[in-house]
Amino acid sequence: MDKEEIRQPAVAGTWYPGNRQKLESLISGYFSKTAKSDLKRRVMGLISPHAGYLYSGQTAAYAYRQIIGYDFKTVVIIAPMHRTAVSRYMTNAEKYYKTPLGLVPVDHQILDNIRKEVNLAYISGDDEHSLEIQLPFLQHAIKDFSIVPILIGHSDVNNVKDIADALAGILDRDSTLIVASSDMHHIDDYRQVEENDNRFIEALKSFDIEKTREILNRRDCTICGKVPISILLETTLRWGAEKVSILNHTNSSEITGRKIIGEYTVGYLAAAVTDR
Repeated sequence: MDKEEIRQPAVAGTWYPGNRQKLESLISGYFSKTAKSDLKRRVMGLISPHAGYLYSGQTAAYAYRQIIGYDFKTVVIIAPMHRTAVSRYMTNAEKYYKTPLGLVPVDHQILDNIRKEVNLAYISGDDEHSLEIQLPFLQHAIKDFSIVPILIGHSDVNNVKDIADALAGILDRDSTLIVASSDMHHIDDYRQVEENDNRFIEALKSFDIEKTREILNRRDCTICGKVPISILLETTLRWGAEKVSILNHTNSSEITGRKIIGEYTVGYLAAAVTDR
């Protein structure tokens, strides 16, 4: 296999362990501290954070714990591009993503079908962390799957009908999981992060997409995965989703114990979208 076919890990060894055994042990430890929620409905999508595992790993485990036992064949990971974007939507030209837990195949047949409906640009050798950070949790929770990686290069939460139509029409809803990669608010004040996050969570729980987008469109909204979340809700709604369950919510100040005015704080959320 040529190296050019593999997207090498960009943040292994820094944001999460670069050693296979240490990574497996860390994720197993996170999962052991969670329980599978009694959702009583089929999981169609997840919201999961993308900070370093020291900060958001435990919260992410609450999301991925819910899909143990599921037989998802395809996982669409929608993640924000924090660096320079070359298009509204981007994906990886490589055939595989690599993590310390092994290779994850990219489903280029699905991507080619999406590209017929949406302007989806191919990129190579990116160092974006927001998508990669989800992979070890997926590798731990489900074993045999391929991914459809989609990086977002715009901030318009209302203008996502094209990608939602493409995903809902092309993908098999019964064998597909959609993951929206997003941290919550980033603000230099713990209390403001708490207030803003809670306002968003209340809107999210209502499964009222317009109300949720109103929050995401606020000038003081600093949720970095606002577009991935909007796409997740829009697509799963077309598949019959009816409910969002909040699984865990915390922030960096709670983890470090520095609940101080003026302390830079980032919120983390785990949530599951389910059907009827």
